[in-house]
Amino acid sequence: MEDTKRFRILVRQWTEWTEENKETLFLNADQSSAKAKLGQIDYTYTDILSAIEADTTISEEEKEALISEVLNNRWFSDKLDEKQDNLSDFDK
Repeated sequence: MEDTKRFRILVRQWTEWTEENKETLFLNADQSSAKAKLGQIDYTYTDILSAIEADTTISEEEKEALISEVLNNRWFSDKLDEKQDNLSDFDK
């Protein structure tokens, strides 16, 4: 019998992001579950860059490969690309 998963879907209007309303959609998933929720951001981009730098769950070589080959040139990665000197020709 095929394993099926049930998802609970909540329908709610997603309001426009503003300086006063910083509601953000958070997505997280692993091999066994997926989660989505709306919430407020309580950290900065600098905090994220610091967390990436401090992360020791993977080797420095794996981290460098992920940063330069997976996370590069994404809509959210400008500061990371700049820090890693990994800007695309378009962004230089």
